[in-house]
Amino acid sequence: MSGGGGAPRRGDKEAPWDDMVIPATAIHVHRSSQLNRSQHWDIYEATFQGTIVAVLRYRESSRQQALWDATLPYIPRLFASVHPNLVQFLGVVVDTDDVRPSMLVMERQATSLYDLLHVHHIALTDAAVVHIALDILHVITYCNGCGLGHLTSRKVLLDAGGNVKLFGLFQRDILDAAGVPNVITPYSPQLLQQPPPADAIAMADDMFVFGVLLWEVCCGELPTVELHHRIAQVSVRHPQTEFESLVRRCLDETPGNRPQPSEVCDTLLKLQMSLPLLAGAEAAVAMRFGAVEARQSPTAAPGPTVVARRLEAVEAQVLEEQRNFDVVVGQLEFANTEIATLNGLLTGKENERLEMHAQVVAALAQKDEVEQAMRDAIDARDKWAHQVKTLEHQVATLNARNQSQLNDMQHCKREYDHMRESVQAIEQERVEMAQHLAAAKDAMAKEKALSDELNARWQQTIKRVEDERRLRDKAERVVTEVRDQNKAQISKTLLDQVKRWHPDTGSDTLERTQAHDAQVQSLEQHIQKLLLEMVEFRGNMAAMEATVQGANAALQEAQTQCTGLQDQFTATQRLLWQAQDACKSHERTIQAYETTTAALETKLVSVQSELKATENALTRELKKRQDEGFVVVVG
Repeated sequence: MSGGGGAPRRGDKEAPWDDMVIPATAIHVHRSSQLNRSQHWDIYEATFQGTIVAVLRYRESSRQQALWDATLPYIPRLFASVHPNLVQFLGVVVDTDDVRPSMLVMERQATSLYDLLHVHHIALTDAAVVHIALDILHVITYCNGCGLGHLTSRKVLLDAGGNVKLFGLFQRDILDAAGVPNVITPYSPQLLQQPPPADAIAMADDMFVFGVLLWEVCCGELPTVELHHRIAQVSVRHPQTEFESLVRRCLDETPGNRPQPSEVCDTLLKLQMSLPLLAGAEAAVAMRFGAVEARQSPTAAPGPTVVARRLEAVEAQVLEEQRNFDVVVGQLEFANTEIATLNGLLTGKENERLEMHAQVVAALAQKDEVEQAMRDAIDARDKWAHQVKTLEHQVATLNARNQSQLNDMQHCKREYDHMRESVQAIEQERVEMAQHLAAAKDAMAKEKALSDELNARWQQTIKRVEDERRLRDKAERVVTEVRDQNKAQISKTLLDQVKRWHPDTGSDTLERTQAHDAQVQSLEQHIQKLLLEMVEFRGNMAAMEATVQGANAALQEAQTQCTGLQDQFTATQRLLWQAQDACKSHERTIQAYETTTAALETKLVSVQSELKATENALTRELKKRQDEGFVVVVG
């Protein structure tokens, strides 16, 4: 649907609403005629091609861009949704400097159901209620659970002919897509305490909203959170209809128990057939069939025979009335007796009403007492909750301190194990040093044995030298040359051996002795150092054992405190549960009193209705008797 010229485009790609564009110059918005407004949009009256229309513009806010972004995908669906009971969208107004739309153009309706009920305070008849309810049901059936999550009496518009036009299709979906939080109202199924199941269909939510609207139309009051306790008010306003049962079924807490639109339509159609036509329909019927009745009636003046017959009929009627005079008198006496009985019944009903009023006053007083007790219980519960939070904080602090001490103890234990391993390593090293010392002692013993053997060899060498000297002296004269050679060679060899292996002055013996002494001294110094380290380590071990014992004592004390606090927390939680049980008991008592009060109010209204009906019946009966008596006297 196009409203004229196009708008400039930023690219070659066409928007899905290009064929619905209305130029901004073709729309004249009446800024002074604001039809409706909300937190996010304004609706103004405007003129388009000589026709009064309505335009919707999003208000300037931080969510304006998000709202338009969420609206764009729904524009084709809005224009494709055509139904006699839906407000028809006519086009999109696009600014000249932007490809995005700036306003939505739609039909202008005469009024809304909200204004009809709560501004003009018009009481609707049964037939009008059925007419409005059927129009709303037709839209619910057409939408089939899509796009009606926004319905209120402000969104139910009425045209000049009294037909329903629903406005704001897909409004809740657009707000959800824009990230606008959902506000719970009396029209929201989420108002029920019982959460809807995951597989609940959207049609059940639409039927819930229909039930709220039907209650509002029947009672003429704004729905509140106490709507579910005031459903019986429907029968007070419309006693001869099935509106109350329909409202109760539509407002059932279980979505699966709510009726389908077709079932409610059938019930309303049957009710519509049993009700009188609307005023406009009666006028149309009279205009359509009035001429036929006029043609069937005689137009000529009656003749003498007709007059005689009429006189005979009048005389027979007078005689019949005279014969029935006594019967009428008896009936009047019976009526007087019945009036006296009704007056007595009326007095009894009045006394019963006063008694019920006293019961209601007593129930309200008792309800106030229970509410005061409930407030005291809530205060006590809040106090216990504060104490519970304090104890929980203390328990958390002690748990953190306990955890810190456990970590310190584990750290000390790890250091203790590390020192223990160090002691074992030092002990093992000491054993190895002792083994090395024993080996050195064995080596020294072997060196000493070798030194003794060298001394023995030295003595033998000396003896041999002496023997050789004697032999030399004896053979000196014979072998002078041989003696000199042998003497020089043997002396040199023996002197070298003596210098090297002498136990006191031998160079090799002194070197070996010095090496063994140095090794023994080094081992003794290392052993002394290890002994000093062992003494120091034992002191550190004793200090760490004392620290571990202190940490264990502190941990045990903290565990004792934690156990005490847990016992206190358990006792406090038990008291809190008792307080909650008491609160629930008071709530049940209050609900019982409220139910009793509602029942008494309903009964009071019923008694008042019966009293009024009895008074009306007496008035009609008296008037009837008076009229009958007047006719008889005249006859």
